[in-house]
Amino acid sequence: MAPRSVFISGGAGGIGLETARLFRDRGWRVGIGDVSTEALARAKAQVDVETFVHDVRDYGEWARALDDFCGVDGGLDVLVNNAGVLTFGWLDEQDPETFATV
Repeated sequence: MAPRSVFISGGAGGIGLETARLFRDRGWRVGIGDVSTEALARAKAQVDVETFVHDVRDYGEWARALDDFCGVDGGLDVLVNNAGVLTFGWLDEQDPETFATV
């Protein structure tokens, strides 16, 4: 029987990486996605996970990442939407590009 699988967006650091570690320690197959290839490489050096470069704001990249992950055994048991963008300041002081990113 194939292990249960989980995909975690924003999984290359912080809460996402610790969540990946918890699932992996319990025998799950774990995929993590992030926009940073460098952060993904650092995460993979710490935890046995599959890594996927993708930007959660881009539907096509989401589809590719999940298709690639699920294509191995055809399943996905849990999806953790952890990715986020952090910005500081007052809303009315944000430029349009920053506002669109958040």
